Formats: sequence, structure tokens, C-alpha cells
Amino acid sequence: MISIELLKENYFPGIRSLHTHQEILLEHLAGGHNSLGVIRTGGGKSLIFQLQAMREPGLTLVISPLLALMKEQVDELNDRGIPAAALNGSMSFQQQRHFLRQLPGSNIKLLYLSPERLYKTIFQKGLLNCGRKVSMVVIDEAHCISQWGASFRPDYANIPDFINLLREEGHPAKVLALTATLAKQPREDVLREFGILQKHSFVPDSILRNNLDLSFRKVVEEKEKQPLLLDWIAARPDKKILVYTYSRKKCEDLARDLADLGYAADYFHAGRDQHKKDEAFRRYKEGDTNILIATSAFGMGINIPDIEGVVHYQIPNSVEEYYQMVGRGWRKSSPEKTCDCLCLWSDINFEIRIRDLNMLREQYATIKDLYELMRGKTMGDIVLESGTIRYYPLDNLLDKKMHSRRVLFYHAVKAGCIELLGTLPASLSEISLQSNEPFWEKVNEIAEEGIDSVDYIMEELDQPTALIDYIYDKELKGEIDKFPAYGHVLLYRLLEPELSDEKAATIQEAIYANIDQQIAQIEELKRLVESEDPDALLEEILGKKGD
Repeated sequence: MISIELLKENYFPGIRSLHTHQEILLEHLAGGHNSLGVIRTGGGKSLIFQLQAMREPGLTLVISPLLALMKEQVDELNDRGIPAAALNGSMSFQQQRHFLRQLPGSNIKLLYLSPERLYKTIFQKGLLNCGRKVSMVVIDEAHCISQWGASFRPDYANIPDFINLLREEGHPAKVLALTATLAKQPREDVLREFGILQKHSFVPDSILRNNLDLSFRKVVEEKEKQPLLLDWIAARPDKKILVYTYSRKKCEDLARDLADLGYAADYFHAGRDQHKKDEAFRRYKEGDTNILIATSAFGMGINIPDIEGVVHYQIPNSVEEYYQMVGRGWRKSSPEKTCDCLCLWSDINFEIRIRDLNMLREQYATIKDLYELMRGKTMGDIVLESGTIRYYPLDNLLDKKMHSRRVLFYHAVKAGCIELLGTLPASLSEISLQSNEPFWEKVNEIAEEGIDSVDYIMEELDQPTALIDYIYDKELKGEIDKFPAYGHVLLYRLLEPELSDEKAATIQEAIYANIDQQIAQIEELKRLVESEDPDALLEEILGKKGD
């Protein structure tokens, strides 16, 4: 195995030495162990897997939620002579098709992915059939996998199943899970889900930084916040400031108000056009604008080292999220400098957030009714039996407005109520093969009888999954001319067509426990903003390794 010193010298000559936590995790990975690293913001998480990827014989997958981070790291790695690429929603579907067809002959060492890619069968098949072994899977922002946090994302919850699929297909994929903050319960989740031993983890005695000057300002009414923010900014002329809001509307409104007052301000949230979002990021990083108003979409993994002020104009979801956000302030190791951090809050802010969570609980009050919607429409007097194949629009499932459905899907799979099969275009007649073989002719015949219904075709075939295998085998060989970019569906087999009272109670209990935990985290955040000694409370909540 190539030495780390030689790799560092060849590819990262500006780095004189590694931190202790980097050396520890690299040693665990070299030994073939799954590992967890809890490394405070600015601690060099990326360097760990970038160095290790160059030691691995195969491909390293990096699962990350942020497109801007992917682009930044891929560009930097390629500039250093390390072959890297990203596969995410910023690429057109045709570009993704071309990329997967070319993967077998590529020399890529690091492939960055958004977690949503893991749903797509075209990606799974492309990776499994590319002739290259996946040596390592890196999960960045690993706290998103834990059901016990406000940052829980069902897309992340699919990662363990994806890794199991890789291993079943002969890929020796070890796991490196990374995050900046991770309390005890979420940490236990991550260790369990990825089969990581505590002795192969790195969790510091404290993640707190001494160059963050934290302050909390209570207001009675929301209208008091903007004058306070303006005074705070005026006292820090020309400093690079990051202002967090909770809502996209407030994000845009505040940026516009500051720009109208003559400030070089812009905004960043997940709903903004990708090109404009990338431009806002670039201008802020390069100093063309010095104030950025952002939602939580800006942050995880983003490397802007010279932010001098972080403001919470609206409260975050938890103490963990708060500290991750302020941790984006002044990440330069030299010269040492204090980043001013201000949180504006009111009692009603917390009351509204808890009210919203309790309203969310009401969405799951009738689990069976939700399951009826999720299991798909029925036609006429069709009786759904165990083993019936159904489908659900993939775009709907990935839509944030459908979060409750996605959470229910996750729990239904976990409870053994449904079995995921894969994804296909909803209308198979839109697929154009270069040559129609007997199997495809049979599919077309069934399609005509069932009016091109995917679930009907799957049910009529002797081997339903054969259709998925056949189509993607042809696609990856370049034998499909036309493959629709939109209208894909997630196919699944109903193992429990009628949700039993026992399974319904199990699912509901798990979802309610998560909501209760989120309420507890909001209440914990309230303790922090009211505390006379916030550092001590942060140390209590975040700073200890635990058992």
C-alpha cells in the first residue's frame, strides 16, 4: 500500500503534517475497518478520504448532500492530478446516461454522489456492471442518517441497504462516516447502521472551538430583529457575514432589504435556480459580496474559511445544527481570529416550531390511510394480494413536500411491508431499442393489453425483475436510442397489502418517537439561548464522548 507521506508529497505538497485525528482514521481504514470520524468544522475531514482513496485499488464513492461542495472538491482534485467526478442532479439525464456508459473505461478514483442517486436503478446497475470494484464508501454529514435528529433524511437511511447490495455483488466496500457534531443517540445509530466498532472511531473529548464568540439576544416581537441586525452589521463594516434564516421567503426578503440599503448582499437557498445559486456562492466566496443570507441548504461541507460573522435571524432545529452553522465561521487555522456569532430569538419562535412539530404528528395519526395512498391506486374490483407489484412516481417521492410519504416508505420497508424492486420509466412505450428481441416483443404485447401500465406488465411477466435487468443491461451497452428522462416510477412488491394493526402501531411509534426527539431538541435549544453559561451547556450536550 502506498505510504501516506508519499501521497501527501505528490498531491498535497502544501500540507506539512496531518492532525492526530486524521492519522488515527487513516490507520483504521488501512486496516480494513469501517470507521466514524466526528471532526469539528475546519478539521480536514475531506483530506482523510481523499488520501485513502488514492491508496485503495478500486473506486471510492463519496455521498454528500451539497452540489456546490461536490463541484468545488472535484475541481480541486482534478487540478491536483487526482481523477474525480460528480454524478448529481446538476447534470442532464442524457449526460448521466453518457457518464455511466463511459464509467467502465474511466480512471476515476473518487465519484461524488447525492444521496438521491441511490434510488435510481440506472445508477445502481451502471455501478455494479462497470467492471470496477468499490473499495470505500464515504458518508459525509453522517448525522443525517439518524432518526433521532432534526437533520434526518430518508435518502440517507437508504445508504446501509445500498452498501449491503454492493457487498452482495462482491464489492469490498468499507465505510467511512464523517460529521462535525454528533450527540450520543445519533452516534449509536451511525455505529449500528454501518457496523462500526467504537474502537475504530474518532470522537474528540470536546468539539468546541475557542474562536467563536457566541451571543444570544431575546426580542419580544419579530419586527425588532431587523434593526438589531442592521446595527450589528454596521458595527462590523466590510466583514464577511453569513445570516441564517429558516424560511426561503425571509431569506430572499432580507437579502433584498440589505441590498436596497446599499450592502453587497445576496441569498442562497435550495429553491433558487442552480446557476444563480452557484453564482451567489462564487461571489460570496471571492468577496464580491460580503453578506450572504442563507437557509440550512448552505453549509454542510462548504469550505469558505474567512467568514467573520454568523447570525441566526431565525432559530435552527437543534443545538447540534446551531453549532454546525456557527462552526462555519473563521475556519482559517492561522492567523487565529474570533468569529462573532449572534442568535436573535423570541419565545414565540420556539412556540411556533413546537406547534409545527405537533401538527406534523397529526399527519401520521392514521397510518393505515397513508399506507393506502402509498401502496398505489387500484383499478375496479382488483384485490391486492401479497406479492402484488405496485409503483409510485419517483419525482413525487423525492419532492420535499412529500416528506411524510418518504418517511412512511422508509419505515414500511424497514417493517417488512414492502420490498423495493427498482425504477423504470412509467411509459415503457417511450423506450426505443435499436432492435426488438423476443423478450421486448412480449413486453410490447403485454403493454398493449394493459395500456402500457408498468405494474401490469411486471405482474404478467414470469420473472418481474427480469424487465428491470433487461432494460438497464441494454441501456448501459448503448443499445437504447431513446430513454425518457422524466416520469420514472419506483416499483415495489407489496408484502403486506393490508397493513396490520401491529405493523401500523410499530411504524407510528417509530415516527412519533422521532417527532418527540425533535421537540426535545427544540427545548434543549431554548435552554441554550437562555443560558448564562452557553459554553458549559454546549460542552454538556456536544462535547463529551459518552460511554
